[in-house]
Amino acid sequence: PARGGLPTKVYDKISAKVVSKVNKDYLLIRGRKEVMFKDKKRYFEIQAIVSHRDITSQDTVASNKILEPKINVLRY
Repeated sequence: PARGGLPTKVYDKISAKVVSKVNKDYLLIRGRKEVMFKDKKRYFEIQAIVSHRDITSQDTVASNKILEPKINVLRY
């Protein structure tokens, strides 16, 4: 890990939007991504809670900082 415990290499990213403000410290976010799994395209959605303090100046959040993640497969 690099400084601050963040990984030195990013393998993939998921774009997400803020769905709602949970309280003054936390946000609910949701993102969708298409990935290859067992030679087939899968489309999934992730929803999670993130803390304002874990959002970097580049508007990113490390995957080990998301709370209560929920993953749904939208298309097999």
